[in-house]
Amino acid sequence: YTPQKLMERLYAGYVDAYKILVMIGYSHQQWGQVEALSQTALRIPANEADRAFFFYFFGAAALHSGDTTVAARAFEECLKLDSEHVEALAGTCAILKAAGREDVAQPFVDRLNAERDKKDSSLPGPGTFRVKVF
Repeated sequence: YTPQKLMERLYAGYVDAYKILVMIGYSHQQWGQVEALSQTALRIPANEADRAFFFYFFGAAALHSGDTTVAARAFEECLKLDSEHVEALAGTCAILKAAGREDVAQPFVDRLNAERDKKDSSLPGPGTFRVKVF
C-alpha cells in the first residue's frame, strides 16, 4: 500500500461507519443525532454519492425538526451532487409547497415524477414530510 491508498481505505471505512450510525439515528427519529453525525461525516473526504447521502439525511433531519431553511439548503447541496436524488427532490417539493410556492415547486415536481417513473414507484413523494412554515 501507498500512504495515499491507505488513507483512502481508512476514510472509506469511516464513511461507511457514519452511514450506519446516521441510518440508525434516523430510524429512531433522533434528528439531532442525525444532523450532528451527518455534519461530521461531511468533513471526511468522500465521493459525491456519499456526500449526497449525508446532505440528504442532514436535510431530512432538519426538516423533521422543523428547520425548513436548513433543510432546503441541505437538499440543494444534495441535488448539486446528485440531480436525480429522489428523496431530496421530494423534500424540496414539500418545503416549497408548504410555503405556498407552487410555481417554484413545479419544476421540482416534474423532475421528481420523471425520476420516480425511472425507478421504483414506491419512492417518496412530496407528501412524505410534514412541513410547517412559520
